[in-house]
Amino acid sequence: MNEVTIKGEITFVDEVREYGSNGFKKHQVVVETGDGKWANPVAVEFTKDHIEKSKVLRVGEKVTIDARVNGREWQGRD
Repeated sequence: MNEVTIKGEITFVDEVREYGSNGFKKHQVVVETGDGKWANPVAVEFTKDHIEKSKVLRVGEKVTIDARVNGREWQGRD
C-alpha cells in the first residue's frame, strides 16, 4: 500500500454507514486541498478503529490526514 498526506479544509462530513450483515462500517469526509495537486476534492474513507477518530471532524476544519491508498489492479479491456 502507498501512503499519502492530504492537507486542506473539510467540505463534507457524512454519517457513519454500515454495510452488509457483518457490521462493516465506514465514515467518509471530503477535503478540499486547494493546492492545485488534485483537480477535485479528495474523499477520505475511515474504517474500523479509525472511525472513532473521524467522528470529531467538522466542516470548515483545517486538517492534515495521513492515509493509506489501496485498490485493485484494473482489469479493463483494451
